[in-house]
Amino acid sequence: MSETIVAQAAGLFRQAAGQGRNALDAGELKTLLAGLGLAFDAAAPAGAADIRISLNSTREFGMVISAGLGGLEAELDEGNFRRDRASVYAAAALTDARDFLGLFKRTLAWQKLAAIAKRDGAASPDAALEACFAQLLALAKAFAPENPDATFVLQALELNPLRADAALTAGGAACSFAPPQPGRLPRPIAKIDKLIHPKRIGLIGVSGSGMNFGRIILRNLMGSGYPKEQLLVLKPGETEIDGVKCVEGLKAIDGKLDLLIVAVAASAVYELVDEIIASDAVEAVMLIPGSMGETKKSREPAAQLAARINAAHGKAGGGPIFLGANCLGVVSHPGAYDSWFIPLERLPKPKKKPVRDSVMLSQSGAFMITRLSQNPWLDPAYMLALGNQTDLTH
Repeated sequence: MSETIVAQAAGLFRQAAGQGRNALDAGELKTLLAGLGLAFDAAAPAGAADIRISLNSTREFGMVISAGLGGLEAELDEGNFRRDRASVYAAAALTDARDFLGLFKRTLAWQKLAAIAKRDGAASPDAALEACFAQLLALAKAFAPENPDATFVLQALELNPLRADAALTAGGAACSFAPPQPGRLPRPIAKIDKLIHPKRIGLIGVSGSGMNFGRIILRNLMGSGYPKEQLLVLKPGETEIDGVKCVEGLKAIDGKLDLLIVAVAASAVYELVDEIIASDAVEAVMLIPGSMGETKKSREPAAQLAARINAAHGKAGGGPIFLGANCLGVVSHPGAYDSWFIPLERLPKPKKKPVRDSVMLSQSGAFMITRLSQNPWLDPAYMLALGNQTDLTH
């Protein structure tokens, strides 16, 4: 059954692409929905409990399946109900139809469906929902960006509103797709160990006269107990800053750095990254600067930078790994260092216990700072802010 819907979807995508479209038209949608076991009736009146089911391709989590209340209630409920009551989400690669149905049963949408079926003495919609989830997950797997055999990538498929009785009827649907993109080369993830347990750290962008981000990071490293003799500042014309040895640049490094922290202006990063890759002197890089990919003007240069970093992973040894850009930094108790650019006196992180068994991982450094300030008992072993995820992702 799943093989049938995959082959049918591939044919529909080819047909639409042949006509210069990246979305299915009404006739093609009706055929696709029939293959999913769904009726399609745009004129059907709203039901007592319309739901929404969707698939979306995301950079961070691959294909994501979601389900919740649909129709007019959907946006209102998303803003007024607590998490996993309005809608539920799961990475398609990490769930199956039965598990996702169990997740969906937490929502008000399912509770409404169950209550209506009980009131009317009707059959539960669970079997129809599970069958629909199974078909959608088959599509998600077949047309996922990471599938090397995919002839197309499914960008989004939304069924909304969807009326669920013993059978399912879609009152609205939309489906978009794209050609497969060049795959990301395997990253040398063993080098994450160098990032979180570095034996030697270098910094670029440390001011010798003022208190900039680089200087704050340098002082936080020393203040968190990282040995001065294992630190190195790359700064032309200086011999030492705050008692830490300085060298002229990458070519002057004796041996290799486990970690290089880059705290220069965003405009200087693009050329510097090429120099870092060519030098083969660094295992892991932390890119602190913002404004790289967040603005319309910077998106194309940031994408080109990501492509060059990706290409470097094809070199012998895999090239360096990159954290960031727009990255708050890393706190690693096992690695004995704190590279956040928040002064320690403004956000003290005292060692509260000898054994820690949690990790805080977030795209947003501001999110982590807020959680720490509101919950002073939190004391993760590692806290990593990923920023724009130019290379390393969640």
